[in-house]
Amino acid sequence: LFSGGGNFGASWETVFCVSTAPGFPCADANANGICDGIETAGCMLPDACNYSPEATLADACTFAAPGFDCAGNPVAEVQQLRPAVPRTVRVHPNPAAVPKWEVSGLPPRSAWRATLRSLDGATAARPLDLMTDAVGRTVVDLESSIAAGVYLLELNGSVRLVLRVAVQ
Repeated sequence: LFSGGGNFGASWETVFCVSTAPGFPCADANANGICDGIETAGCMLPDACNYSPEATLADACTFAAPGFDCAGNPVAEVQQLRPAVPRTVRVHPNPAAVPKWEVSGLPPRSAWRATLRSLDGATAARPLDLMTDAVGRTVVDLESSIAAGVYLLELNGSVRLVLRVAVQ
């Protein structure tokens, strides 16, 4: 605390010391204004699965696989492509002895990219580019050996569809 008489026509300088608590000012290696000892590490990106709003120190972030939410669920199982014209998308045969399915109920003469994914979101077969016929049918023929099990058939076109399929 210091005081003066209010006469600002002149100046006065002096050196003085202020005592502080031990360790203050604190270490702040990243110069963010928060003491290193009380920073909280975490993901600072709001759209990440492991977002931490309390984080003051950036840490690794994780994101959902394309077409899935953070819990590993498909983003949507779409039954209706356009609200004005409801459609039911069907996959036949399901389950199939080989990874080959006929998909019906898609918009006629439309382009699609088919990707077969395991339930954990990993790509199980090379993606295919497909085109529907005049009545909205197409064949997904993966022509590869796929282990028996349940998979997600992701179709990306005018909308994204995720259909559950099985190989016997």
